[in-house]
Amino acid sequence: MATNNRDGIRRIPSAKYIRALRRVRKQGVSPSEWRLLLAHFEAPRQTLSWRTLARLVGYPSPEPVKLLYGRLAHRLATELGLRTPPEGFWLHVVADWGPKADPAGHTTFRLRSQMVTALRSMAAASRRPAQQPRVHLVQGGVSNGDKDWLDANVGGNTRGNYTQWVVPKHAVPGDHVIIFVQGLGFYSTGRIASVPAPRRDWVRRYGAHIENLRHIQPPISLESIRRHLPTLRWANYPRSIHTLTAGHADQVLALVERRRRTRLPEASADIELLSLEELRALALAAAKPRLPVQLRRSSYRQRADIIRRYVLARAHGVCDACGTDAPFRREDGSPYLEPHHLRRVADDGPDHPTRVAAVCPNCHRRVHHGADGKAFNSKLARRVAAIETGATGPAARRRNGTA
Repeated sequence: MATNNRDGIRRIPSAKYIRALRRVRKQGVSPSEWRLLLAHFEAPRQTLSWRTLARLVGYPSPEPVKLLYGRLAHRLATELGLRTPPEGFWLHVVADWGPKADPAGHTTFRLRSQMVTALRSMAAASRRPAQQPRVHLVQGGVSNGDKDWLDANVGGNTRGNYTQWVVPKHAVPGDHVIIFVQGLGFYSTGRIASVPAPRRDWVRRYGAHIENLRHIQPPISLESIRRHLPTLRWANYPRSIHTLTAGHADQVLALVERRRRTRLPEASADIELLSLEELRALALAAAKPRLPVQLRRSSYRQRADIIRRYVLARAHGVCDACGTDAPFRREDGSPYLEPHHLRRVADDGPDHPTRVAAVCPNCHRRVHHGADGKAFNSKLARRVAAIETGATGPAARRRNGTA
């Protein structure tokens, strides 16, 4: 059978191509040659020009493509038993003329059907076990529009309508990706859909399209990631792309699957470290249409109502702490202030005019819950003592006409 022409090459069975490609791969193929082959395989209809192929793998001109592709085709021809190049070009062993030129007028080449079958066979044979997937962590932002695009394209594919995502150079189609959005955490998952190619807008960075996009709801916060994967050093500085080890990949995928199944953070998590989305998920899970009635016995101390009335009247509608007017008025038209015992009656504090202040709700909460609550309360105690003597205080100044 003559095989020194293109028709003869077409008659070579795919099984023979599969065996030849496996032997060549076993002997060793350079990363550049293999990337060329994969880029051609990933092209629409496995058809493109040498110039386009060069651009995809980062070469400024098609000459390196012809050299590398020719070298690979010659080795493949040797394994196929071909002694002379078909019609004078070894490249015809790998690719044939395309049906038409590309939009720029350049001649196109279509990967031979036997090569397509061989590459698919090798991909199926080299597929990694499901329990040890290859997982890459990639980055997304909020202000640059990444998050909005993810929200609008869940379940879609990034091919054709968005800039390629920055991924590791060694990623291959089919690899898992988890998109980490700054400020939110693990936000979406997907799979590499194309051979990584140099990004024109980012020096020494490679981009690829992503398919099968799915959200993680709520997103897994960085603190949750650190808590579940304390040995993952990437979490200490998550502003980079990263390929997980097999062990970390299993843990991350299990964490994502658990979040998708329960849609809740772990109950044992430190509440203060959760993100807003995680807190919202827990709050919705705890929500009830109505609360059950519970009875309990309690003890309380009876305060003198006359002291409360006196303190509020003494303030003349002005907060003893901050000196501002009461924030609003009651239904009866009186200014709203709250009596505050400078020492809590629960701690055996006195119910005495000199030890009770009239304060606005904001200052009242500051005394009991503010970081400077104790110091603020001490300052308020001195001010009340001065008010009682008539020496100072906003209410006294108002009474005296000097406020």
